[in-house]
Amino acid sequence: EGFSLTPDAGQIVAALGERLLAAGAASVVLPSLSWPRASHVEAALTPLAERMRKAAEEAARLDDAAAQAKASVAKLEPESNPPTALAPAKPDAADEKAAELYGQAAAKLREALAKADAYVASLSAADDKGVTALAKIMREKVGYGVLTREGALALYLDVRATVGGTFSKASLWTFFRNTAPFYAMGGVVVSYTLNDADGKLLASDLVPVQRGYERVQELASRL
Repeated sequence: EGFSLTPDAGQIVAALGERLLAAGAASVVLPSLSWPRASHVEAALTPLAERMRKAAEEAARLDDAAAQAKASVAKLEPESNPPTALAPAKPDAADEKAAELYGQAAAKLREALAKADAYVASLSAADDKGVTALAKIMREKVGYGVLTREGALALYLDVRATVGGTFSKASLWTFFRNTAPFYAMGGVVVSYTLNDADGKLLASDLVPVQRGYERVQELASRL
């Protein structure tokens, strides 16, 4: 009986990482399987938090400036020249315009702050594997840091397909003893590219791997 499997590149990456270490690789970094340090997260979020704090302060300052301009517009002319029916008090056009512009600028800043808050909240949202967006960003940073080292190489793996199958051998003897041997097999097709730090392609290939049917009792030792 044949069946399809869900490709999982993480398993291939983890297994290959162990093989590279066993082969004597000086340093192996698996960004997709690493977790950021608390200090790295703090270093990434602190500048953003500081910008948001300054933006909130600037929005408050603009609100105050708009309120002062509006207050100036509302003031009547000096008592020495009180408004009359023929010469009513007129607000200063410049103050009116200033109040409007200050108010618009404060509103734009608060709108940007709301979007920034939503963005920060989205960083803690996890995918179906429990990995947050922030963790993914920090992993990319780790990968970038590794590629800036002298002689660093990047190996990219992609599981293109996985398949499997099972069958059992039955006979009159195994039927009565309930010991029919059960066999299983699996196969995978993996593509890979090896690049240097500048992105130059050093090697690439499509690798199909297929194991023949094995007794289930022997699979553990084979794997």
